[in-house]
Amino acid sequence: MDLSAPHTNALAFYSSIDAAPTKMMWSLKVPDEEGKIIVTYLNSSFNLLQALLHRAETRGAFIGLSKYILNDFLVVDPSKLSSDEREILLDVFRKVRGVELPSILDQLRRKNPYRQVIDRAWLEILGYEGDADELLDGLYESLAYEIELLKKLMAEHG
Repeated sequence: MDLSAPHTNALAFYSSIDAAPTKMMWSLKVPDEEGKIIVTYLNSSFNLLQALLHRAETRGAFIGLSKYILNDFLVVDPSKLSSDEREILLDVFRKVRGVELPSILDQLRRKNPYRQVIDRAWLEILGYEGDADELLDGLYESLAYEIELLKKLMAEHG
């Protein structure tokens, strides 16, 4: 996927309908609630950072996440969450599920409120006690800078 592309607006999606992914996608078959929780994590900025750190370099901002890479990803185990934590994340899913998001790069540049809803929920679940605004501002700035740099490299080397 090209993280800098105007129509790349999420890293993962949820569907209650079984689907066969194409070469560039992977699927998980899990119970509905677990799928909704996992997709909130996969679309968090923390997972975006993980994807950038562990990606298979293909061409600039166009990255690959092969099965061997995904096998080493840190992903939430919904069964380890308390019922309160599960409800927080399911509520986040309900808030963002029908929203048409701008590109990931625009979400980061403009500190998209729906991205913030997802990220703040995960900070709460992970027990973060610091200044969430400061952390997210720095994270968004760093992620946007990295994606823009990769985009520039891709343009220069066609």
